Amino acid sequence: MKLGSKSALLLVGIACAAFVIWRTNAPDDREVHRSSVSQTVEPRTVANTWRSAPSEQRNETAFTVFGSATTIDERAVREALREVRIDEHGNVVIDHMALSALRDGIASLGPMDADRIAELQRIVRDGLPPPAGEQAATLIGSYYEYQQAARTLESTGEADLAQAQTRLDRLVELRHAYFGTETAEKLFGEEQAYARFMLASMQLAADETLSPEEKQQRQQALSRELPERLRVAEVPSEPQATELAADFPARYAAFEREKQAILSAGLAEEDKNAQIEQLLHDYFAPEEIDLALRYDPNAAP
Repeated sequence: MKLGSKSALLLVGIACAAFVIWRTNAPDDREVHRSSVSQTVEPRTVANTWRSAPSEQRNETAFTVFGSATTIDERAVREALREVRIDEHGNVVIDHMALSALRDGIASLGPMDADRIAELQRIVRDGLPPPAGEQAATLIGSYYEYQQAARTLESTGEADLAQAQTRLDRLVELRHAYFGTETAEKLFGEEQAYARFMLASMQLAADETLSPEEKQQRQQALSRELPERLRVAEVPSEPQATELAADFPARYAAFEREKQAILSAGLAEEDKNAQIEQLLHDYFAPEEIDLALRYDPNAAP
């Protein structure tokens, strides 16, 4: 199955986007915990641990470090990282909340370069008590370096699903190199499992040697390899045809038209993936994302 390089890269991006949309709509682990243990105190997070600097110190820092409007606002940093959890020993909890802060929170602070990352790290070290401050600053630096390295994976020419899998494997290698194996798996492990599941599902859908019944059986086998939490949340238990809303084909056609426009717009890979993620969210409910990614508009009804 031949794909353009942009499409092959997008396969991984869409799989990650679907995972992010699921994670956004999944029950919050902290809320579940609080409802089951009513007497538990509110978990420590950056939001309730941050040590704000006096306003005079913030103003002096803004003048002496940058002397311009490009200064990173301390309050914006606190807000960007607010959901990152801190355990009872004062360590940053490495989980999906930390990854979300690295991806979305830091992006909300505006374009980053090495100088702004260094300033961001200084603010974080000052704002959080040890060891969390140093740990969070190290994560931020590692994520910035990883992002720079990941951008070099983009290529030109024709690519297929196997090459898309190779790119995913390379991303995993980069994550291990920049974060260390243990930290990388805590940050990206679930997302990587779901991305591999989606690539395997796409490969299965493209296999013309299998009957619909065989494809369904193998799809169910693939779903059983997912972590149980992802399997329950994303994989439909009934055949797709019985779960499609009446307007699904029309919405899918409109989604495809807009997706192709995004792919043809010459955007950076990260921007394309972000726009495709939003497009999926605009056209489909969270429980329809998996159906949309595997939907074949040419299949007989």
